[in-house]
Amino acid sequence: MPSNREILEAEIDSISVDKSVERAFLELAYTAEETGLIPFAIRDDISRELIALVSLAIKFKDGVPDSLRM
Repeated sequence: MPSNREILEAEIDSISVDKSVERAFLELAYTAEETGLIPFAIRDDISRELIALVSLAIKFKDGVPDSLRM
């Protein structure tokens, strides 16, 4: 049986993230961090995963499957 991580990785991998969206996200994240809007920096190497997580949140809304819950 796949672990929660494996299931989530598969869900993330199934989402296509346009490079222009990823670039805009990184620019906005940098501005948000530099201005103090968010108290942390978002690394380039996880931006695609973060965008995919937001896409999944929009997809599932209040119905996140138990297989993706801890």
